[in-house]
Amino acid sequence: MILRFAKSGDINALAKLHLECGKHQPGGFMFKLGLPFLKIYYKLLINEKNSVIILAEDENHDLLGFTSGTMSAEAHLNNLKRNRFRIGVCILPAILKSPKLLTNILDREKFVFLKDRSIQFGVVSGSRIEYWAWRHSDNNNMSIPLLKTWLKVVFDLGISSVKAEVDIDSKNLLTIHKFLGAKVVEHLNLNDGRTRVIIEYVNNKL
Repeated sequence: MILRFAKSGDINALAKLHLECGKHQPGGFMFKLGLPFLKIYYKLLINEKNSVIILAEDENHDLLGFTSGTMSAEAHLNNLKRNRFRIGVCILPAILKSPKLLTNILDREKFVFLKDRSIQFGVVSGSRIEYWAWRHSDNNNMSIPLLKTWLKVVFDLGISSVKAEVDIDSKNLLTIHKFLGAKVVEHLNLNDGRTRVIIEYVNNKL
């Protein structure tokens, strides 16, 4: 396994792997917005100065997995706000294909803009894990060492703690995070009936 930081040339590979993994993730939503949206999303994230994206590749340099995140959730949300028109254009095909998505999209739009009484989907400040993925067709899953490497990088940069959101339906995922040292710090009840928790990893070296 080869680990390295993501660069602009990795945008398409990141978007495609997210799309593939999202289909197997309980409660996954972003993949439903389609590949054009995911390409824009990862282009924005890679170009953010606070982002940290670490890739895992095989010996042929094919993408096996990645962990993405930001050291400033506030800056990331502001970047999404500034690019809302581009994002809106990209998700139009997904809405036309499945109009039911519109309600969820509008709820998330309220969250991104932090409007009063909006649903809180997740972390709005500080360091945040955005997405953690590994190719399902690969039998040698090394996603845990990948995540541990990502955490070490951000902690070595002086970050005191990192948060992430996990749907309760993803029991195995939550169990892994707890095993690695994360603590549940908040429960969120969404309008669609799902329960989500916010977990936190603390840098014990500070």
